[in-house]
Amino acid sequence: MTARCRSVGSRFGGLGLDRTGSRPNVKQMKLGIESGNRLGALEYAFHLARSGKSKSIKDIRERLKTDGYSDRQVEGPALLKQLRALLSQAADDAPEVAASGAEPSGLK
Repeated sequence: MTARCRSVGSRFGGLGLDRTGSRPNVKQMKLGIESGNRLGALEYAFHLARSGKSKSIKDIRERLKTDGYSDRQVEGPALLKQLRALLSQAADDAPEVAASGAEPSGLK
């Protein structure tokens, strides 16, 4: 059983610290990842492609580096084809999302 990140703000002066006294990773919390379980570079690349926040493979690689991941695994024709398909799908979903206010497909 893994420990979940629970705020004990009153004990630590309302700073939003977890039980270990460190701040939870907000990006991981948004992705639904428990504290201490970081996405791998490939999983994160797929998330970025599905999210609609990245417009190209170059954007994905830059975001990986910015967020502390290596972009060395984002290569090879099959992987790049999959990521491009997800980028295209997210771009196609973007006008529908803007009109409806719903989340892009693949995110819940």
